Amino acid sequence: MDHESRVGCSRLLTVPAYSAFSLILAAFRGRDTTVAVIRWIVLAQFFEIAILFLFYDRYLLMALPFSLVPIVIANGIRRPVRTIGAAAIFLAVGMTGVHDHLEYNRSQWDAVASLRSEGIAASEIDGGYVVNGWLQYAHPEDARRDARGDVVVPRVNSL
Repeated sequence: MDHESRVGCSRLLTVPAYSAFSLILAAFRGRDTTVAVIRWIVLAQFFEIAILFLFYDRYLLMALPFSLVPIVIANGIRRPVRTIGAAAIFLAVGMTGVHDHLEYNRSQWDAVASLRSEGIAASEIDGGYVVNGWLQYAHPEDARRDARGDVVVPRVNSL
């Protein structure tokens, strides 16, 4: 799957994911279980971050607004203008971070495509964890091998 397809698939899956989350909240709206459901979802997000060792800001940023929802439900919205302002700041920071990540990812894969078009083998490209993992670890036939014939991928299973 090429980069554009992966980005399109990710965007396509984002809408149903947030829609499903909204439907879950709507089903429990007005009940005491709303806060419990949100807390379990936030806890699951932090558990996933811990298990998958995803300690980067882009993974934690998506959990932050959801972790504030129980506070808003418990206390209500006393200052709507400030609340909308805070939501706008969350939105701007989130969109800026996503845009930055997507542009970095696009430029990285453009560089890989340029190298590949010049005939450079995948085993000779060191594009960091993601690129090396995809080009070599996910496709071991293109990876470097050590003296025993084991796959050696920089930044994935070797230094």
